Amino acid sequence: MDAMSGFAAPALPPAIDTEVQEDYRQLTDHWESAETKAKEEISSMVFNTFIWCQMFNMLNARKVSNEYNVLSGLFATNVFWTIWVLIAGFQVIIMFFLGGIFKVERLSGLEWGVSILIGLGSIPLCILSKAIPNFDVRNLRRRMSMSATIHAVTGPPSRLGSNSKSQRMARTLPLVRKD
Repeated sequence: MDAMSGFAAPALPPAIDTEVQEDYRQLTDHWESAETKAKEEISSMVFNTFIWCQMFNMLNARKVSNEYNVLSGLFATNVFWTIWVLIAGFQVIIMFFLGGIFKVERLSGLEWGVSILIGLGSIPLCILSKAIPNFDVRNLRRRMSMSATIHAVTGPPSRLGSNSKSQRMARTLPLVRKD
């Protein structure tokens, strides 16, 4: 009896019932194999994208200071290019020929392009992170610890150090206790 409607489902003849069960089993098997294949393809795409992100991060890591052009001096050393080409070559070999060992599927040209473009996205992110100025947390703490009265009289603390005029004045002003 169906719990929702309160009516019993009509009984199927045994031949049709077995046929429906067989169709259901085949559909379930097909679904499980398609799901497994989709998981392998997604894992392959994630693996390939991760490797390309690391490849382009190698380019970013060449410039440690706030130099924006990560490609300058790229051909100055052969060691870097040798390692970079070897890693790229091994990635292609893994994805095309050693898929069984690494449990990865072959990717289409579009999937390769997407993986490389996502990896290439690390270069603009690196430039953006270098464009954000360094923030001095110690200065923020000093500003937050000053009372509103001192702030109003002397202004924010100077970046010149502890001997600035505003900080000398702040030491001489009577402080209001915050209880």
